[in-house]
Amino acid sequence: MGTDQILDGLARGDTAALARAISLVENQRDGYERVLAHVHARVGRRGTRRIGLTGPPGAGKSTLAERLVQHYRSQGLTVAVIAPLHGHAGLAGGPRHDH
Repeated sequence: MGTDQILDGLARGDTAALARAISLVENQRDGYERVLAHVHARVGRRGTRRIGLTGPPGAGKSTLAERLVQHYRSQGLTVAVIAPLHGHAGLAGGPRHDH
């Protein structure tokens, strides 16, 4: 999937395109600057919000994230969770987030 196809997929809300976009940016492959510019130009429109959760192990970050996702989804909102995985960003997809 090329950069143009990734950008088209992102515009359609295609989760496979999102996964490829994350990998492209994370690995700084050809076209990653275009993807970043595309996303940057659209983040914040139509009430988009970004929330960062930090804290030491065991502080309840995953529990809080799960509750926030449940709350926002109950209001009919779309939610994406991006979590660090071994020092790299990835989509959180563990059992705690599959609601």
